[in-house]
Amino acid sequence: MEGQKREMLYSEEEVDLYELCLVLKKRLGLIAGLFVTAVAAAVAVSLLLPPVYRGTFTVRVPMVSEMQTGNVFNEGGARRVPLINPKEAVKLIANLDRLREEEQLGRLSDMLGISSEKAASLVELTAHVPRDVRDFVEVVMDVRSPSVIVDFKEAILRYLNGNRYVRERISLRRASLLSLREEIEGEMAEVEAMKRLVGDQIRRDGKRELGFNPIEMDREVIVFKQMLRHVETEIKLLRGFETVVEPVVSDRPVRPKKVLYAAIAGVSSLFFGVLAAFFMEWLDRNRRGRRE
Repeated sequence: MEGQKREMLYSEEEVDLYELCLVLKKRLGLIAGLFVTAVAAAVAVSLLLPPVYRGTFTVRVPMVSEMQTGNVFNEGGARRVPLINPKEAVKLIANLDRLREEEQLGRLSDMLGISSEKAASLVELTAHVPRDVRDFVEVVMDVRSPSVIVDFKEAILRYLNGNRYVRERISLRRASLLSLREEIEGEMAEVEAMKRLVGDQIRRDGKRELGFNPIEMDREVIVFKQMLRHVETEIKLLRGFETVVEPVVSDRPVRPKKVLYAAIAGVSSLFFGVLAAFFMEWLDRNRRGRRE
């Protein structure tokens, strides 16, 4: 007896797929209407939204040569390392985008040194460090007019190089290099002076036991000259942020994405249309049940 009750209960709860298909067929007009309306609305909104263009460029952070102990550069060329951590540059650029989000266009305009009209055309500004790269930062900016992308690139470079922290790091590094150059020049001058004294003594007294090989002084001078060339090169290469890849501007707007918006609207409308069809059918059955 209990088994029969369970079978009857389960049979009542089973979903009749054929009946569901009949409901969908009956409410096909409702589903189609919601689909067409949603897609048309998404396309209309996409056409009304202003186009957004994307520009991408890459900057290199200030680089310096890594020196060994004793101010001697690595043989075969010094390994160059970032003076400014690329992640710090990403944070500086994120500060600009935060001003945009907070709609502080006046302050954004002052920090970048551009007009308020150009600042207002900025839609989004992001930056990231490419994978497996430690000295580059890729900057992506979305603007309403592609003509301002180059201006924004120059403004962002000025902003990065004008940062007080960046200026101080570069200034300290330059002062350190200048001091190292003076030290090398002084030590090289002492060795050359000693070399001249030894040469004069040898010419005056002839061969004499000196206690060291004079050729070693020539080697020291050569080493000092190599170090001096490295330092001079380092001073010349000590610069701020530089553009390594000029802005690449998209030919077509990246937003609004009409096809994507229409697809999302279509799928969503189909889902809600099916729910609405079953809900309407449920209401009709309840009304008929009350009348009976």
